Amino acid sequence: MDRLNWTATHQLNNHTDMTVTPPTWNNNYTSSNATLAVPMIPRAVIEKLITYSIISAITITTNGLLILLIAMHRTLHNVSNAMITSMSVAAICYSLTYLLPRWALYQILQLRRNPAACTLLPLIGILFILILNSHICLVSFDRYVSVTHPFSYNRRATTRLAALLIAIIWLLPMLAIFIPLVTFLKFSGNECVQLRPTVVVEHRVYLILLFTTLFFIPLAVLVFVYGRILIIVNDHTRRQQYFHQGPSSTPAHAIVRNIKALRSMAIIVGVFILFWLPYVITFLSLYLSTKITLLQATVVRICQYFAFSYPAVSPLIYISFTADLRGHVLKYFRFRDIKREHCITIDSTLRAYSDYNMPVVTDCQVKLTKSIK
Repeated sequence: MDRLNWTATHQLNNHTDMTVTPPTWNNNYTSSNATLAVPMIPRAVIEKLITYSIISAITITTNGLLILLIAMHRTLHNVSNAMITSMSVAAICYSLTYLLPRWALYQILQLRRNPAACTLLPLIGILFILILNSHICLVSFDRYVSVTHPFSYNRRATTRLAALLIAIIWLLPMLAIFIPLVTFLKFSGNECVQLRPTVVVEHRVYLILLFTTLFFIPLAVLVFVYGRILIIVNDHTRRQQYFHQGPSSTPAHAIVRNIKALRSMAIIVGVFILFWLPYVITFLSLYLSTKITLLQATVVRICQYFAFSYPAVSPLIYISFTADLRGHVLKYFRFRDIKREHCITIDSTLRAYSDYNMPVVTDCQVKLTKSIK
């Protein structure tokens, strides 16, 4: 996925500046004012610095707050949230070890002249994107098992099993990145070695398999898992309506329940497709063409901004559609104070109409007392 820089540099040369040379000093000396010109930083470098710094800051903030939320509340210490925490840790590492050094500071720090950085930074990006998307599959599968086997889930979903699965999805991508370094890349430490998909067949095959693992397999898992959850929710609602003819199983209630499940599926899958699909399609299309135009390079660059921003918004998605996380987040938005004010109004009204001005204890007072304790 990093290979666009190499391709654009060799095919566009003077048409676009996807890989910008490091800033150099302008040594033109003018006798009139006897001043030395400041180094001119190309506009593309400034654009990358600002854009990827913002993306990195948002990614670190959202994922860091999610980790802090789970760590502060013992009721959130469960298997599902452990997987989400691991994914947030991977997102922070992705920002610190890839987005900032590879895209925001790459030209400014002149890391291209460092063979180790030039060779390893693209592979580090691939590594953490593999880890992140593997976490997406793991979290989706965990929710699928909790819905399909609700009674045996707590017995099967142990801390030891969760730790084993998390370790596997961290180690397997490392193996996938280590293989090229000891086979067809053969990094020696003395020169920059990068994938050449437009020249070497092995590199092209490797990237095609990599993109399949990065995007298409997680997409298939998301569609299958949440599609199955939607079907199960629909079947459960029909059975409830058939066996229990009560207010909770009316057709209107069933419709609302199915709409909520469908909305959750559409948002989770839709956001993943929205952020990743344009970049995958435009990037892979470059390998089918012999020449890259300025428009193609610009489109890929914009799509890359969106794709690399997905780890920044994924915590918001999981908070929105995870009941225990959402409940704790809402407590920080003064919902308790609003409820307390509402209960005080009800209590004062009941006391005004009570016989002999006797004290009245309402359900609101009982709930508030328990919440305060």
